Amino acid sequence: MIKVKLGSLLDVKRGMSLSGRHYATQGRYIRLTLGNFDYMSGGFKEDYSKDKLYYIGPIRHQYVLDKGDLITPLTEQVTGLLGEIATIPIGDTYIQSGDIGRIVPNREKIDKRFAAYLVSSPGVKKQLAAASQQTKIRHTSPDAIKNCDVWIPEDIRVQSAIANLMDCINDKIALNKRLCSELEETAQLVYDYWFTQFDFPDENGRPYRSSGGKMVYNDTLRRDIPAGWDVIKVCDLVSVMKGISYKSDDLFGDGVPMVSLASFNTDGTYRPETIKSYSGKIDERRTVQPGDLIMCVTQQTSIDLTGKTNVIGKALLMPDIFDGVAVISTDVVKLIPSNPLYAYVLERLFRRLDIHKHIVGYANGTKIKHLDVEGALDFYFPMPATDLRVLATFAQLRMEQAAQYSSLLRENDELIRLRDWLLPMLMNGQVKVCVDGGTHRVGAGNSAVMGV
Repeated sequence: MIKVKLGSLLDVKRGMSLSGRHYATQGRYIRLTLGNFDYMSGGFKEDYSKDKLYYIGPIRHQYVLDKGDLITPLTEQVTGLLGEIATIPIGDTYIQSGDIGRIVPNREKIDKRFAAYLVSSPGVKKQLAAASQQTKIRHTSPDAIKNCDVWIPEDIRVQSAIANLMDCINDKIALNKRLCSELEETAQLVYDYWFTQFDFPDENGRPYRSSGGKMVYNDTLRRDIPAGWDVIKVCDLVSVMKGISYKSDDLFGDGVPMVSLASFNTDGTYRPETIKSYSGKIDERRTVQPGDLIMCVTQQTSIDLTGKTNVIGKALLMPDIFDGVAVISTDVVKLIPSNPLYAYVLERLFRRLDIHKHIVGYANGTKIKHLDVEGALDFYFPMPATDLRVLATFAQLRMEQAAQYSSLLRENDELIRLRDWLLPMLMNGQVKVCVDGGTHRVGAGNSAVMGV
């Protein structure tokens, strides 16, 4: 292991200043923003939070990034963002703006993938945080990044082996996320097919409407619905339990998991990486179990009727990822259905654009939106009136999907913990790797041995 400055291994190039008068809703090049860094999970993400993503002004070619280029933020818009790394997914598309740095590794001294893990390692992040300007929004610079001290294996083969191991873990995490997304898409597809197109399986297993099932006109919805179905308001099916009011001191130390606004992804799915620990007094009524239906009632960004960035009014079934009790914060309410079967249909209903447009009309506030839950739940939709066969069949399907979803989330949680523990151990030489079939020592003491 050798101790060096990052600047001896790589260069950091600042992007160009982009004038706002050249921002546009369409164009050839997309301007990179801090929103392109997935600071919760790591890596690159598409950013649709701004209307004018394109830049149509004059540019220099060196600021148009190639596929595989490494970028890092020079401005900390959210805590922990400095030191994050993202890889450009497609070439000749993105323009590097002035608050983003491009990492250019010296290929003779450092493996490119190892460089990405090195810059985003806890040791470098701590140095960047300490050296950044202490304002509400902190900043760093290319020189500050290059001035960070790091320990690295001098042998590039060992660097590559460490990067390979980290890549394997991250690839598995990414695969599990894709599988979770596919489960979500399948669930919504089945819901839409059964409860909006009304092609649920009839008594003979055939699609009801397409097979000539009887339809009757409903005056409330102004459309045909299956015979034997009724139009019901959401508020008639559930009661509402608010979350726990807490102080900041309650979120320190050991405690139980707390489900909050941060627990919701923008598409309404569950985000496990943000769970906080609550050590205050527990009200059993405000605890959640696997399968409980919860809804987000607070939004810290502007309302977006497309649903791309807005989580207010999104509902989900709690996955089976906690080994004990979990509580909900004041950002969340628990919807308690009069019949457990209703929860599975309501969860999917809340993902639809029509109810989402209805719900956001009951969100009030400026910087922070709060939902009038009573008004939001005053929404009509079709449901079987007496025959619960369709609801039971759909619930069974969703329970099976939810079990798969929970298993993937649990596995990812374990992988993330392993990755976050292993990376600094590899970086500081407390863990060994095997190169070309032999053990290559990267540290002293009772180090573990990893085969790569």
